[in-house]
Amino acid sequence: MKTDLGLRTRLLLDVVIAVVICVIVSASLLAVLTKAMTEYGSRTENHAALAQKHIRLLQAYITKNQVESTNAKAFSDWNDQYRYVSILIRDEEKVCYNSFVAGNMDYDSWHGDTSYDWGSYVLPEYQAELQLADETAKLTIGGLFYQYYYPFIQLICLGVMFLTFGIAFFLLFRKYLRSIEAIRKRVDGVYHEKYEEDVHVDGPWELTQLAEQVNDMSHRIKASIDQDAEAAREKDAFVRAIAHDIRSPLAAVIGYLEILRGGKILEEDHGVYVEKALAKANRIRTLTDDFFLLNTQSAEPDLQEYDGNEVITSCIMDYFDFCQENGFQLKHDNRISEPFCVLLDRNLVQRILDNQYSNYLKYADPSQPIVLRTELNEGKLIIESRNRILPDAGTEDSHGIGLRICMAISERLGGDFQSERDGEEYVQTLRFPLQSFATSLTCEHARSYAST
Repeated sequence: MKTDLGLRTRLLLDVVIAVVICVIVSASLLAVLTKAMTEYGSRTENHAALAQKHIRLLQAYITKNQVESTNAKAFSDWNDQYRYVSILIRDEEKVCYNSFVAGNMDYDSWHGDTSYDWGSYVLPEYQAELQLADETAKLTIGGLFYQYYYPFIQLICLGVMFLTFGIAFFLLFRKYLRSIEAIRKRVDGVYHEKYEEDVHVDGPWELTQLAEQVNDMSHRIKASIDQDAEAAREKDAFVRAIAHDIRSPLAAVIGYLEILRGGKILEEDHGVYVEKALAKANRIRTLTDDFFLLNTQSAEPDLQEYDGNEVITSCIMDYFDFCQENGFQLKHDNRISEPFCVLLDRNLVQRILDNQYSNYLKYADPSQPIVLRTELNEGKLIIESRNRILPDAGTEDSHGIGLRICMAISERLGGDFQSERDGEEYVQTLRFPLQSFATSLTCEHARSYAST
């Protein structure tokens, strides 16, 4: 089973791996350079050259510090800098300094030997004269002079260690850098309004989650922009449609008033034109009310609890009055036999009916009945209406304002509205959510309905 390690854990493992790599490389390089410098410095000619170099270093130190023959501490300080060097400084009477003996003392055991043991090595010794501040002394020097290179070797290995760590960590971290760069480019694309390509990251769950969140953010921004653009287009079309629909009744009102002002009609006909003008003015008021209704979404509807059967009866009576006045027939298919309650704003429901009536007058065939079906299904009150479409209904200009009004109002009431064409019939379906059964028991009208 694959375990998805987090970014912090992976970075810690990468650091550990990089440290191990740099330690192995540095240790290997240190061993190789130490062996090479040891072999190089142990050669006779190189060993002698290093001895002469240290003689010059000692003489320079003595000259700079004006070291006298009795100042053994100064010789010891110099020897502490080059611990791998063994020196014996003497004059004709005494030993000034011996690397193997502390302090300034006579050294009677020296008999002028040309070599002495140094650990497991038998190394050559070199003779020279030192110019001290108070006299000239003789110097015998020997030691592991090739260790003079060791500080340089360590410095090189330290530099290689940091360089190796940096390279190893970069190579290990590069896969995360690619993921971060991919996410950065995706964010930059979103900033420049490019939403087409998603970023896919195969790595720690933090980067994968970040990539998914960036993709989701991009999709949300794109959807929001498209939704805003579509809403702007719909609003523009709606405003144009309202303006178009208001223009016709407004022109009619102006025409009727011009006729009345011109005095070209009989006195007894004034009332007829006034009624016509009033009807058109009421139509303009309805359109403007619809416009403000759709553009004032913050206004809360006045929801009240009603007996559902009473609401249906009221709606059927209103439908019946409309059909009687406009030459339509009405058929009601009621499939509800139990009491129920609904939360509604009756004024807004009436606005839905008024817009449906307007559509019937424009598009419904009066020779065929309007069929209403009411039922309860899936916790909703469903009111479906069907009407036969006029053969020439498609030739009339329509902006669908009535349907938009019905849809907007039903959504504000917590329901929904759908309209579709089914062959030669037009179907409008209105749904409202029911109150819970416990709430419906508190509805006085529902209880009285049940008791009857």
